[in-house]
Amino acid sequence: MVILMNLDIRKNQYLMNLDKTKPVICAVSGGVDSMVLFDLLKKAQFEVIIVHVNHHKREESATEEAFLRTFAEKNHCKIYVYDYYHEQNNFQASARRSRYDFFYQIYQENKASAIITAHHADDNLETIIINLIK
Repeated sequence: MVILMNLDIRKNQYLMNLDKTKPVICAVSGGVDSMVLFDLLKKAQFEVIIVHVNHHKREESATEEAFLRTFAEKNHCKIYVYDYYHEQNNFQASARRSRYDFFYQIYQENKASAIITAHHADDNLETIIINLIK
């Protein structure tokens, strides 16, 4: 069974229900939210597998990927990176679908107990503001 959760780290009681004999898949972008989530999972003594999607939309994308590969190695974690080259139509929906398909594939391959992503309460607000600015 897949447990897909946007984990609010202030409510980490979700972690208590996960099977620690299996790894967890943690989506890591390199941003503060996902790095804190990774740290929380490691401190809770989970085997963490990092998944990262490189959208190739910003100059920093290659640098972030390189950083995360080194970070995973230093933390003795597997890392899987998906190179997503955006479609011209509806980037957000296409990227979301591709991202979760990739996460689910890694989840199945590693017989993981959960796919965990980190988002904070302001994510939706940020998206709305960005869209208004565009």
